[in-house]
Amino acid sequence: MGSCFSTIKVSGSNRNSATAKHRKETTKPQPTVTTKKRNGSHYNNQQKAQESGDTKQGNSQVQSSSKTKRQGGGVIPCGKRTDFGYDKDFDGRYTIGKLLGHGQFGYTYVATDKSSGDRVAVKRIEKNKMILPIAVEDVKREVKILRALGGHENVVQFYNAFEDDSYVYIVME
Repeated sequence: MGSCFSTIKVSGSNRNSATAKHRKETTKPQPTVTTKKRNGSHYNNQQKAQESGDTKQGNSQVQSSSKTKRQGGGVIPCGKRTDFGYDKDFDGRYTIGKLLGHGQFGYTYVATDKSSGDRVAVKRIEKNKMILPIAVEDVKREVKILRALGGHENVVQFYNAFEDDSYVYIVME
């Protein structure tokens, strides 16, 4: 088939048709009109429920959960509400020193054991940054894996995990 060199401007054509694929476009593409998403709005929740096929009962659950978040004056991070079950006496046992590096959730420091004087690495993870439950699970999983692999010559030695109101501390060699 040959190329079509027509200079006729076509508007509103179906671009999936066979002739539209071979036509040379002479006009600027029109921007698509989109509506702004309003997170937490009643309309947006109804629209999402209709698209996913939820019933009215499921829709009311979506609305009620958004209302409870607004009443509290903001969302409390999941990590801030979680008691990890780790020791609480980090400040009594270690002194934090120089910053070694940082990651997505926290910082790694050199620390000194107050009783023996040994230098250790401490990963200090902010509970405020653990917004989703999966972030809390990631920290718990990391501690569990480090405990399980303790004593292996190719894995950093894990000493203990601590927590306070604001941070989780992972103490390693």
